[in-house]
Amino acid sequence: MPTIAPEVTVTAAADGTGTLLIDGTVRKLQDKDLQAVVGQALDTIVTEVAKPAGQPVMITANDPSGSYRLLVDVDGTVTPIADPEPEPEPEPEPAAEPAPVDAAPAEPVAVARATPAERPEAAPAAATPASPIDVAPAAAPQPQSAPVAAAPTPADVDTQEGTAEPQTRREARLTARDFAQSKPADKAAPAQEGWQGTINRLGAGMFKVAPGPQELARRARRNSVQRGIAGHKTVVVIGEKGGVSKTTSTYLLSAVLGRVRGGTILAWDNNEYNGSLGGRAYEAHHDHTARDLLGHIDTFTEQAHQADLVNFVRPQRDNKFDVLASQNVLGNVRVIEEDEFRKLYKALTRFYRLIIVDTGNNSEASTWRAAVESADQLVLTTSVKEDASQKIASLADKLDDNGFGDKLANAVTLVHHTSTIAYPELEQRIVEHMGQRTRALVTLPFDKALDGGGTIEWDVLSDESREAWLAATAAVIDGLR
Repeated sequence: MPTIAPEVTVTAAADGTGTLLIDGTVRKLQDKDLQAVVGQALDTIVTEVAKPAGQPVMITANDPSGSYRLLVDVDGTVTPIADPEPEPEPEPEPAAEPAPVDAAPAEPVAVARATPAERPEAAPAAATPASPIDVAPAAAPQPQSAPVAAAPTPADVDTQEGTAEPQTRREARLTARDFAQSKPADKAAPAQEGWQGTINRLGAGMFKVAPGPQELARRARRNSVQRGIAGHKTVVVIGEKGGVSKTTSTYLLSAVLGRVRGGTILAWDNNEYNGSLGGRAYEAHHDHTARDLLGHIDTFTEQAHQADLVNFVRPQRDNKFDVLASQNVLGNVRVIEEDEFRKLYKALTRFYRLIIVDTGNNSEASTWRAAVESADQLVLTTSVKEDASQKIASLADKLDDNGFGDKLANAVTLVHHTSTIAYPELEQRIVEHMGQRTRALVTLPFDKALDGGGTIEWDVLSDESREAWLAATAAVIDGLR
């Protein structure tokens, strides 16, 4: 009597949770990450299903990148099952030839966007919706008795359109550039994540399963972050309200840049008085700040002096960037003014390819304006709260009114969820408004690891957070040229 194959479905999530369904019985899965959950599920399927049955078992595997059919053998070998090729549709029967018509065939109607000067006055049409594409009206058909215009002669063409010079043999020949451009696009490297990545690893080179859409999107974001940029660039993070995650944004944008891109990166707290970047960063062997550095900045004139910056900045370990804090522990030192910011900025650009500047809440402060003027890219931050959203909309207007309209148009908006409570209608309003005011907008999920206000630890962030911050950083780098 043939053995009835059990129905097996595995679902694995990026946060290390999952379920294993065997013939209607559900089992919860939990491990450190998606890869570990996949391995746990496969071990169970081999031990409890494939080996007792003495034959491979077909399973359905679901992860964030999609759904797959796999064959799990008794020795743990996993083979992807390709979807059947769709049957080709039958070719349509050839249409009967139409009866000949004496009239000349009509010319196809050209669709074009007319300029205001070219647009003819049209009679109003009641209840006709406006089209987003302007269609140039076709010429009225000529009556059948109208004389047919003679074909233009070469002389007419030369007079109307200009004489086209014939190509020489040298100009017409193929070149090495043509050959290089004929190369097909490189195929994506085999998957390293999810079920596809697990299959590739277990196959020991036998399989080369392509990556799913989520992994391809992650690769594209990493490529954006790693893209070449000419010269020094400055990113300035702004907002006119406390609690909208300016400091968090500054730190985590810098962390992604350091981890994914590398190079010399500085996160600089330019708060007009009591900045918190130093308190969210790893400590150093000193508590020096931007004001301490200002007192010695005239000694930093050559590249060889970069090593001495370690006495003023705070290295951020595996995040691979430095932090320049804004004030001492007591926060009782006067602010750095506009001219002092520029003096520090001029020196620091000798030693850092990328500077991410955190700012305070006062857009009237001279040091705030000096930072904005230095920006190659602005990042506007807000939380999903009514008062914060009003502030960011007002700040966008202020940037326009003060001559920073071009920088606003190229800016990135970061929308932070700072609590577990969702306000979808408000979030939609923010997205619609700021999505039109700035070049890109990225929403960041609530993360309990950031809620306490202490040192920011990249490794304890959720997978969802890390993915969102990669997307945010990619959006920022995409605006730099």
